[in-house]
Amino acid sequence: MFLLYFQGLLIVVSSASATTSSEWSFYSYLGDSLDLVCDDLSTNITLSEHGEWALPSGHPVAAGDHHYQLETRLNIRGYVLKVSNITEKMSGVYICNIIQKDGTMRTRVLRGLNISGHKYRHWTDKYTTNFIRGCVAASCLLVPMLLFCLVQKYRFRTDGEVLNGGINTNYQNKGFDDFDEKKADNLDTRM
Repeated sequence: MFLLYFQGLLIVVSSASATTSSEWSFYSYLGDSLDLVCDDLSTNITLSEHGEWALPSGHPVAAGDHHYQLETRLNIRGYVLKVSNITEKMSGVYICNIIQKDGTMRTRVLRGLNISGHKYRHWTDKYTTNFIRGCVAASCLLVPMLLFCLVQKYRFRTDGEVLNGGINTNYQNKGFDDFDEKKADNLDTRM
């Protein structure tokens, strides 16, 4: 029930805050780190303001958390949320509330972290294991075939085979010794 309420709240918040920045959501990999900036093209945070970040769970960023660290940049406290050692639980929408000097919230900035995007860092990573499997399978097929061809080419041949171009004509087959080509036309092969 709480998750449905929170998801509904995120939809209302995301539709209420019109983000004009083209990059409000980012892709990352497990174990990497990412900097989320509390600024937008329509927001323009000033020196008298600061950012307070809320995690996808809805809780504020704790000071001693080793995965999240608030950084001050451009003399603005909480301008950057540094997310380190990213896990699957960290994906979602991060909300940065921009707080004015008197303590009131002026606006909010949404930043999304998506780790279900790219599975591979480089396009060749997808095919590396399949390429290795293909090479092993091809070598299992080609090596015996090449060995067979080499054995056939360099096998021992008798003098008669060498003179006749590798064809053995010294066989003894009494069934075909008196074979006549004229009689072959009348040969019945039925049982």
